[in-house]
Amino acid sequence: MANEEFFRQAGELLGADARVPELPWKTRPELGHLAGTLDIAGGAPEWLGDGASVTVSSDTGRDFARTAATDGTGFLGFVDLPPDRYRLKLERGGRLVRAWPPQDVRASEVTRFELRLTAADFVAVLPRLTRVPERAAPGEIVTIEGLNLGPADRDEAAAPGVPLPAALNGTQVLINGSAAAPLFLAGTGRAIVQLPYVEPPAEGWRIAVRQGGMESAAMTARAVVAAPFVLGVRRRAEDGILEIYATGLGLLTEPIEAGRGTDPTGGALPQVANAVEVTVNGMRVTRVLFAGLTAYQPGIYQINVAGAPPSGTLAITVAGEVSNSAGY
Repeated sequence: MANEEFFRQAGELLGADARVPELPWKTRPELGHLAGTLDIAGGAPEWLGDGASVTVSSDTGRDFARTAATDGTGFLGFVDLPPDRYRLKLERGGRLVRAWPPQDVRASEVTRFELRLTAADFVAVLPRLTRVPERAAPGEIVTIEGLNLGPADRDEAAAPGVPLPAALNGTQVLINGSAAAPLFLAGTGRAIVQLPYVEPPAEGWRIAVRQGGMESAAMTARAVVAAPFVLGVRRRAEDGILEIYATGLGLLTEPIEAGRGTDPTGGALPQVANAVEVTVNGMRVTRVLFAGLTAYQPGIYQINVAGAPPSGTLAITVAGEVSNSAGY
């Protein structure tokens, strides 16, 4: 059958043309929409990336709020909003950056917000370092201090276990621009991390904090071979050996990844690469039986010494660097 004859007979069978059904959302719209593009003049480029949290809420006292994130171009949209007067606010890392004046959203219309910012709008929420160690050694546990290092609405978070995580509370600590350092603790005012077991970089340890998509300016700690610090001393009753616990003894004879504890059941514990000397009451102790990492605890070293007097004050020297004094 020819096409023309087919369509003629189909037309006679079906009768009148079928009516397009009414689309109420087009003919009688009851909802409106909102759109905007985040634009930052002189701001951090990463803010225009994904994930800037923007909340729309009613400005008339109605219990209505909805949150969305900008896309990779900074665009943001809310659809199917009941007609009302709405306010937009932008947050980063749990902190309010900017709230824009409210605007009316009407049925069937798209209301556009001009989401423009300057650097001054978000300087107060950027993470900022105020103190890093003056010097630090490979593998050392260090504390850094600053502002906005963690979310404002959360308490300090401690690592749940070993291996240590590379992020806590959304906080990362970058060392010399490379991978994030393992974290013991992170909060809005401080973070405790372990430095990597690598040769001390000539330029020092450049430390920066990343939080909520924003990155602080870096501060530099001088890199040294060792920065010994005695944490405590225990004398074993059964044989009189001193167990000295310390940080900052530097590189190891066997490579190990920072943030991981050592398991003594897997073989000998890694030892300190540089010579370790112990003095008690100003006299050098010649019988250092062991100097290396203690079991299971990242960044904690143990030195076993025999022949020490029953009591006294001791100090450690590694690569010419002398520790604090500790009594036992």
